[in-house]
Amino acid sequence: MEKVEVKPHILFESRSITLSLVEGTILLVTYKNRATNEEYRLNLDKQVDLIRQHRLSKAVFDLRKMGVVSSENQQYTSQVYMPRITQAGLKHSALIVPEDVFGQASAKNVTNRVQNEVIFSVQHFNDLGQGLAWLAAV
Repeated sequence: MEKVEVKPHILFESRSITLSLVEGTILLVTYKNRATNEEYRLNLDKQVDLIRQHRLSKAVFDLRKMGVVSSENQQYTSQVYMPRITQAGLKHSALIVPEDVFGQASAKNVTNRVQNEVIFSVQHFNDLGQGLAWLAAV
């Protein structure tokens, strides 16, 4: 795959997350550090709003610095967030896997919970450029 140059336009930023638009067609979700339970859910709600508002069908989730997600938030992600973001229009997503083992386990738990329910495609990558290149090609 060819490398995609990232030219993000920041749409929203908080202590724990940055939400940007790449090439006008991809939502880039960059976790900067672990969020509180309340922050985590507000961040997810904002992602849904931006997917809907900008009529996006692609997103890359850079989870490398996300940290551990509580079991309550894992459940919220699979039962509330995933159906909402699907209804908002998401069709393809690239996950950039977390750097630490505990973050990897959290991300894997969420992915496993929704694997049979998700109606959008999900691919895992170790590199942001690879994830963006894949999204540009679908």
